[in-house]
Amino acid sequence: DVRTTAKNRMGTSDDGITFHEYGKISKNYIIDYIFTGKSFEAKDYRVMATKKGDIFISDHYPVVSTLLYRKNKK
Repeated sequence: DVRTTAKNRMGTSDDGITFHEYGKISKNYIIDYIFTGKSFEAKDYRVMATKKGDIFISDHYPVVSTLLYRKNKK
């Protein structure tokens, strides 16, 4: 999971919460992950905890990572 292996955790707010049920849940629910193989290195990771005014676009926050692919890594 890149959340634990990324070298840089950028702008991770709300303690990394990824599921919020449109703002109804305040517990620390981290249920969205990015899994990679050994050929990838996670350069950064962030949870985009944003909304437009009072409107959530989803009940999950987007999880974003920049990955470096290493062709010969096993």
